[in-house]
Amino acid sequence: MNGTKKKSGSPTAEPPFFNQRIWRAIGAVAIAGAALMAWHGAAEVTRAVPRPYFIAYWGGFVLLLLIALYMVLLDLRYIRLQLLVGRREAFRGTVGDEAFRRALMTAQAANAKESAPASATASDRRE
Repeated sequence: MNGTKKKSGSPTAEPPFFNQRIWRAIGAVAIAGAALMAWHGAAEVTRAVPRPYFIAYWGGFVLLLLIALYMVLLDLRYIRLQLLVGRREAFRGTVGDEAFRRALMTAQAANAKESAPASATASDRRE
């Protein structure tokens, strides 16, 4: 099985190692780490430090920002996926349901039969 419900395709149990709660926590830690690095870097690192340390420090800062942005994009895609799965389930529960379709066709046929004699008598009156 692929980890989804049989009909809808929506995720059932999220994997314990990487789910929405985990990547939101990773994003929050990455943002907090980047904020601390920016604060500390502005105060201490910009002073006379060796060039490799300077590059490594700010490279780590940029890496934390990129991790946070990736977690945001991952979360947005997951939320969009959940929205689409919900819409699909709603469609399948209403218009996509075969019983609903049969009832709709029966109602349309009954409506067509009721309106056909009325239009026939109207055309007869014109002649």
